[in-house]
Amino acid sequence: GAKFKEVTVGGDEHYEPILPLPSSELERFAVGGGPGLVTNTINAATVSLPGETESFVVCDTPGFGHSKGVEMEIANNIGIIRKVKEAHSVKPVITFNYHSLS
Repeated sequence: GAKFKEVTVGGDEHYEPILPLPSSELERFAVGGGPGLVTNTINAATVSLPGETESFVVCDTPGFGHSKGVEMEIANNIGIIRKVKEAHSVKPVITFNYHSLS
């Protein structure tokens, strides 16, 4: 699996991947640590881990309200719904800023 290190970005703690990643496909995914927009559209990569016979798909999507306008938000959400319906199984990973919990 991937390894991460804790870094400070804009005064907030943030986890950043340590390269190289287990799959070069994952290296094109952007990682942001601040309030700015990093992911505009749905990104996907097929990953085959060393020693494993099966592959899986990792998707990165913009957060809600983090796309370039309402049309892009609708298009992204429709794309997510379609792909989830086509998938054999889905394991969502949701991240958020823990400072927003207060």
